[in-house]
Amino acid sequence: MAVAVGDFNGDGVTDLAVANAGNPQIGDDGNISILLGNRDGTFQSANNVVAGKNPFSIAVGDFNGDNRLDFAVANGGSGNVSVLLGNGDGTFRTHVDYAIGTGPDSIAVGDLNGDQKLDVAVTAHPAQHR
Repeated sequence: MAVAVGDFNGDGVTDLAVANAGNPQIGDDGNISILLGNRDGTFQSANNVVAGKNPFSIAVGDFNGDNRLDFAVANGGSGNVSVLLGNGDGTFRTHVDYAIGTGPDSIAVGDLNGDQKLDVAVTAHPAQHR
């Protein structure tokens, strides 16, 4: 499980996004829980969003330049990264997946090449050999 913070609905209050890896042994693919902040340090009930199979890590950034926060999610159960674009009201569009290989387990965002656009960096564990 991983947590990211940001103002996902534009109200000036910090919100939480939690990556819930689920349990593949029972067919639970996991999700992302969005908890919008109240002004008193508490949070609203979680709104769960599908983000790919077994999300392990989550990062926040504005990936499409619309001044709304988006998510990038490392999905350990599927070998991909999911991007969910924010609507600016605490909800997110359906995830778009990008294949990266086996076992993504951590993700970070930043302008890695100096072009003023956010990039995504992912770590992955190698496939186990039998």
